[in-house]
Amino acid sequence: MSRTNPRIRLASVEIATMPVERTSEEGAMCAHYRAHGGKSTHFIGACPFPSRRTPVNYLDKSPPLRMYTSHMRAHTSNMKPLKILCISTIAAVSLSITGSAYAGYYDQGLYFYRVKNYEKAREMLIKAGETSNDGHCYFFLGDIEMQENNFDKALEYFKLSVNRVISPKYLRLSYANIMIILEQRGDYMGVVKMSKEMSLKMGDGDARVRVEALINKFLWTDNQDAKAEYEKGIRFRNLGKTDDAESSFKAALKTDSAFLAPKFELGLLYLKAGNTTDAVRCLNDVADKIPFYGDVQVVLGDIQFQKESYRQALAHFSKALDYGFFDAGTLYLIYIKRASSFYNIREYKKAGESVAEALKLNPKSMEAFFLLSAIDIKEENYAEALKTLERAEALEPDNTEILFQLGSVHYKTASKKYIQYFDRLFDLNAARQKETPQKYHKAFALLAKAYHESSQDARALAIADKLPEKYLDTEMKFMLARTHAQLGNTDKAIGYFEKLSLSSDDDRYLLCALYGRAGQKDKSKRILLGLPKSYLERARGDAALSGIARDIDEERRIKEEEKLKKEEEARARREEELRIKREAEARQKAETEARLKKEEENKLKLEPKKQP
Repeated sequence: MSRTNPRIRLASVEIATMPVERTSEEGAMCAHYRAHGGKSTHFIGACPFPSRRTPVNYLDKSPPLRMYTSHMRAHTSNMKPLKILCISTIAAVSLSITGSAYAGYYDQGLYFYRVKNYEKAREMLIKAGETSNDGHCYFFLGDIEMQENNFDKALEYFKLSVNRVISPKYLRLSYANIMIILEQRGDYMGVVKMSKEMSLKMGDGDARVRVEALINKFLWTDNQDAKAEYEKGIRFRNLGKTDDAESSFKAALKTDSAFLAPKFELGLLYLKAGNTTDAVRCLNDVADKIPFYGDVQVVLGDIQFQKESYRQALAHFSKALDYGFFDAGTLYLIYIKRASSFYNIREYKKAGESVAEALKLNPKSMEAFFLLSAIDIKEENYAEALKTLERAEALEPDNTEILFQLGSVHYKTASKKYIQYFDRLFDLNAARQKETPQKYHKAFALLAKAYHESSQDARALAIADKLPEKYLDTEMKFMLARTHAQLGNTDKAIGYFEKLSLSSDDDRYLLCALYGRAGQKDKSKRILLGLPKSYLERARGDAALSGIARDIDEERRIKEEEKLKKEEEARARREEELRIKREAEARQKAETEARLKKEEENKLKLEPKKQP
């Protein structure tokens, strides 16, 4: 075993020193190994193949045995001892296989594998894999390729084996071989991915420990001075001395710039202080060098999510899901924020898929229900949105947000059911005496209008009165003004009327009456004077306006008398002017006639008398 992997040599030492428990299969295997001088050929010959008739569990119990057995199968050189036992094992496997074609290929493949005729073994095992969904044939194909140093092909076969029907023992061995190949290549991200896959499939807690050890390997340093500064920073941090902690972490980085642990701690310090820019800078450095560090990816994703940089957040959340090991609560938060990020960039299908995962982890999550219904609404799947919201309502019937969403969807689909949901929402919101969210105001405006249209103005009034003015349209303001007037709420009615442009004589008369009741006679009188005479007649019978009407009547009588007087005076003036004019004309005429007569007489005096 001089050329054996050091990890395998260590495993063989552990086996050699294990206590002999001859009553257990594991102890028997160890005893057999020792009895034959620790020769791998004797040990591997004991039970190299999976048997469904006589399942062996010792590999599942002992990590050294798992590692050693996997390696030994790949490097067996002498299979003569215990040959009968191996053949019987092959027979046991054959009996457990259903389907004659597969069983034949598989039996032959194992036989040729046993006698190290790998070319024929490969041919038969490939045919077995093509005729079934069994993963064992691919495990042995992978083992053959590993022995011939065809690691790419071996990796391909081992990956096929873990995705098919295979016993837990060989599933574990396949994963172990996959990770050995990946680690030898330096493909640590691949190692982490396969470790997580193995953990999810088998519930293997060692997988998480393996990944954490790998992360620590990248985080840590061999520089003792840098480690001393880092540990000093941790002590300061634990004492709450953040400035001193920051200085120590920076000193550690100055000593060894590749030391990632202090950079990680600095990122957390900056984040706690609200300095997200420096936090992202430090944590990004860690994530760039250890992309499979799931916790860092979550923190970075959350920072970008809060900054509404949703595409960047998604990149981090996706890596966290690919590589991280999280409890159900953390996984839920990742999925729900991932779903929200997809929603905000309008990738609704992916958003829905993430919400579905979140609901598996937290089936009563209101946040998930709201987001799922919002996705359905965006895609106009209103029936599905209603189903989701009704599930949420069944869990929390007095949740105002659920009622708002249900009412909104029913209104969107022209269903009158929106009234009952908005009605409950209004009452619950009023009972809690909290500030009303702005988005509820529009719902309440629609509710008030619905009650007004059904002539339930008292309810409409109770709702609309609590709305900010910007949510009231002209029709609603008229309704409020008229209803308050009917209920005798004079000041409120006046307040609404004064904000309206009144084109109707009836509304103007109503405002006139309201002014009269409020003692604002000048305003009332001004409106009444501008109305047709029929409204003055109505005012005479109105207790609030009768006095104003009498005043108007008196003023009009006085004005009429003054008008008549002025007209009489004007007539008298005109007659006097006419008399004076006529007298002047008569005088002028008389004067003209006298002048002409005199001129005629003078002319006659000057002419010579004619002789007879």
